[in-house]
Formats: sequence, structure tokens, C-alpha cells
Amino acid sequence: MPEGLDIMQVVESVPGSLADRLEGSRWQITLPQSVDVVGSAVAWFLGQEAVEVQRMTKKGLRIFDCRAAVVSLAAEPADAGSRIDLVLRHGTPSVRPDDVLGALSEQTGAALGERALLTRLEQGPLSDDGVVGDPLA
Repeated sequence: MPEGLDIMQVVESVPGSLADRLEGSRWQITLPQSVDVVGSAVAWFLGQEAVEVQRMTKKGLRIFDCRAAVVSLAAEPADAGSRIDLVLRHGTPSVRPDDVLGALSEQTGAALGERALLTRLEQGPLSDDGVVGDPLA
């Protein structure tokens, strides 16, 4: 292994494709905006049955609902602004955290995605209660 890249654990793979076990992902999004601004946009988003966003794809501009893929969404204060905890269900169309940020930006009128730090914390099977599990378990 290259220096600085250490093996922490080795597990035996279960049968089947790893990609088939990746049903959801949990993200932490750090934003410079206050939790009041972000929190009100999150409350609005959660109150909607559908939230349409648009994204440019290889086949042109595509409009789709990103609300259905959001399992949980919460805002909390952070050192220099706010932090969002987001759990997404993988599916078709594939909804990305920046799609959710785009919808929140439209609601607040603030460009939330411009200085956002997106960190994927977990990716794996998604339980009925919205918890992302270990894909190798």
C-alpha cells in the first residue's frame, strides 16, 4: 500500500454485487448561512409532496421530483453557519445532494450551493427506519 494508506479492516464479501446493496446514502452539508435561513428552507421542503428541480444531462435539460428520494433532512447550527444532515434513497432518477441544495436555494433566495461543503458519511443498504447500513455486513 502507498504510504499513508493503511488497511484498517478486511472482511469477506457476501455474494452478489456491491452496487446492488447501495440503496441509500447519508450526507453532511456544511453551509455558511445561518441555521434560521437554512432551517426555514428545510421545513418548507419537508412540507412539500413534490419538489421539482432541473439538471442538465447528456440528453438535455431534465426536470424531476427530488422530494421522493429524501428520506430525512434536518438543519442544525454549526461553527460558521449551519449543517444539514441528509439521507437520500438511491433510485431513478438519481437524486444528488446538489439537487436538494438547488431546491433549498430557490426557496431561500440564497445561493446555498456556492460555498457548501458536501461530505458523504455513509452509503449502503437502507433500513425501513431510514438508517444507512454497512454494505459489507
